[in-house]
Amino acid sequence: MEFMEQNRRRPSKYDEEERVLWNWCKHNRRLMRGGLLAADRVEHMNKLIEVAKKYQRINQYSYVDTTLNRTVLRQPDEVGGEIG
Repeated sequence: MEFMEQNRRRPSKYDEEERVLWNWCKHNRRLMRGGLLAADRVEHMNKLIEVAKKYQRINQYSYVDTTLNRTVLRQPDEVGGEIG
């Protein structure tokens, strides 16, 4: 958690220095899913996952909230059949 709070991001699997943290998180998530992680560690891992969700990478194109910039399609006129 300290790494994410200092750097405001998750550990990178591509950076050599951060790869150890990334592999450790991945390993513990797999143990947790398999039911092999101790109960006290499950609580700590859930806290770590919550912090990681806060720093999830956001794609600038895919996750844009477009609710305010929504275009409304106009219906064709009943008489002329053209969009008016």
